[in-house]
Amino acid sequence: MSRTLPAAAATSAVAETTTTATPASGGRLWRRVLVAGVVAAWLIVPASLAVVMYFDRQLDEVGRPELALGLSDGVVYILAMFSAATVGAALALRRPRHPVGWLFLAQGGVLAVGTALISYATYGAIARPGSLPVAAVAGVVGDSGFLVWFVLIALIFHLTPDGRPLSRRWAVLAWATVVSGVIAVLATWLSDGPLDPPVESIRNPMAISGIGDLMEYVGGIADIATAIGVLVGALSLIARYRRARGLERRQLLWMAPAAIFVPILVAASFVASYLDNDAVLSVVAGLFVVLLPLA
Repeated sequence: MSRTLPAAAATSAVAETTTTATPASGGRLWRRVLVAGVVAAWLIVPASLAVVMYFDRQLDEVGRPELALGLSDGVVYILAMFSAATVGAALALRRPRHPVGWLFLAQGGVLAVGTALISYATYGAIARPGSLPVAAVAGVVGDSGFLVWFVLIALIFHLTPDGRPLSRRWAVLAWATVVSGVIAVLATWLSDGPLDPPVESIRNPMAISGIGDLMEYVGGIADIATAIGVLVGALSLIARYRRARGLERRQLLWMAPAAIFVPILVAASFVASYLDNDAVLSVVAGLFVVLLPLA
């Protein structure tokens, strides 16, 4: 009997060790997957910029340097991409269950991929038509990228700092911004209206004949609604800051003042777009995106 008890105790100890080791090993695996996913998401930015550099060189070789995006002229945009992706990566690694880190990562990725798609389309559909597959489609999709990051900015406002909207009413407004953004993107994909420079000469191969004018009208309304949604998101952050106390107020110390500039930047971006002033639009839009992660 005395020999049986130590043996049973040893068996129990081994079982307990195995039981506790399994969750720990699972936790390490999850951490590795998390790190790999975050690193892969961050690498989208430099990879996309490498694509832009490649096609800029190709455009120069075929005698169309005026179509090149010119990364040296888009320093603000590049800073916006890397700042959003880097802040997102840091937040996602530190607080993987918090949505804002992933939203920042998505924002940096959307900006970078959209720029790469436009560069691809500029070469494959304008400089050398037919040389690259689905180049026109890439141009249309890349042109709608700014609508996606408008939605992402609005959600970041609504979900900072605790990952939840300020109230149910604010949550409804956040969802309304998502819906208007989706409608705006789909309308861009299905309408035959002109795209923005440098892909304005591309004819949309996804446009549905007979409803192009309707889609352009719906898209215009959805664009305005999405922009208003960004302003509403900024207002929700300011309202949260005014109500906050203690730790939460300190967490919002820099974000809330940054949100105050959003209405000015949104209005300036719309004016620059209406006047076809690409230089001002690039600077304003870049500042618009870079402001939040830096704050």
